[in-house]
Amino acid sequence: MSQTLDFELRFRYGQPNRYLVSARLSPADGTPALLADTEVAIDETVLLSLASNARAYGRALTEMVFQSPLQSAWQRALGYHNAAAVPLHLRLSCDAATENLQALRWETLADPRDPSRFLALSTGIWLSRTLDATEPSPPPGPPSPALVALVAAPHDAARFNIAPINAAGYVDAIKAFCARRPHTLLVRDLGSSPPTRENLLRALRVCPGYVYLVARSVSANGELHLWLEDDTGLGHRLPGSEFVRQIADLPQRPELIMLMVCRGAGLSHSDGWLNTLGARLVQAGVPAVLAMQGDLSLSAANQLGRALFHELDQQRPIEQAVAIAREAIAETDEWWLPVLFTRSGQRVPLSSATAQLESGRGETRGIYGLDYERGLRDLKGRLSTESMVEYLTLEARLRENLRRERLFGSTEAIRSERAEIILALNEFALRSCNISFNTFASSS
Repeated sequence: MSQTLDFELRFRYGQPNRYLVSARLSPADGTPALLADTEVAIDETVLLSLASNARAYGRALTEMVFQSPLQSAWQRALGYHNAAAVPLHLRLSCDAATENLQALRWETLADPRDPSRFLALSTGIWLSRTLDATEPSPPPGPPSPALVALVAAPHDAARFNIAPINAAGYVDAIKAFCARRPHTLLVRDLGSSPPTRENLLRALRVCPGYVYLVARSVSANGELHLWLEDDTGLGHRLPGSEFVRQIADLPQRPELIMLMVCRGAGLSHSDGWLNTLGARLVQAGVPAVLAMQGDLSLSAANQLGRALFHELDQQRPIEQAVAIAREAIAETDEWWLPVLFTRSGQRVPLSSATAQLESGRGETRGIYGLDYERGLRDLKGRLSTESMVEYLTLEARLRENLRRERLFGSTEAIRSERAEIILALNEFALRSCNISFNTFASSS
């Protein structure tokens, strides 16, 4: 678990254009303290007049929020942060009554001490929007470095007045940050499975650690729909509520979901974020969701994704990885679009799933940190006679892969082949026993 110092600003409705706000400091191993409980005035008209200049907008929002005594509370938090030499995590929290406040561009906040320094671009001061979970999380399973990446570009987008997606433009970047981890790529016409609803839900049931979705979205009946594809490449809508329900029903939630979807975090000065897709996924038990409060360009999305997964491969905490990834697009005017949602009261741990890529734990353990022998034995014991032939084929493939690793050492080709075998074992086990192979291989 990463050691951080949490500084929470929790906003509540007061009077028109005025909001009650409490500032609470929570040391990693200490007693939380209420540093301030006051009222601030936020003039949305002024902020809207600065909407074309993110830095000017952020400086104005900072000046409105960090009046005394919040400025004093911030100074005390920074003093503790410097003395403890741990990252400071600024958590922003709003209640349901502050709907218009939730739609502000909080990611543009500047450091009250230095208005030229923006908190979302700091690697020592992290920024996220936090929510209370509405779904109980299952007990955490073994961390998984696996990634599910989907790019949906239906042929008939123009018929529905939806901007087309350049799927090929995303694929090279996705392959780059897939290279060091087992992955499932759902993109049409590239030798992989197409990005259909069924293929996405099947891949999610294998319990990946990370999910990366590139798709257009449409609003209908008060909710966001992901525009995926059907088996013929035509558009097929996946309601956000169904996607959230499927995630909530997983035996293990992904560590991080990246939504390269317009309005996945709502639209600034339009949508409150408590009911956005990103927020609802966190409420459903996902520890962290990175979503966009607008439409991120192809080049910025690729820069952001490459930087993020590079930092995760270095075992950075997700919050720090996001901050560094934002810095990669700091020279654009899109750096404030990514919104990191996290769960209240839960510090996002080091990306321990990624660490499993670098080391095994004994000859029968591998990239997932799983006990393969135990998994094969327990899975075999649950199978019917009809399923045995397919099982024996997969078992033989896994044992041969492990044998070649012992003889020739761990190579990229061997690790990649094993990732495919484990994925096949997971799908087989779910189909045959309704339990993933990962679960068999990690049960006590």
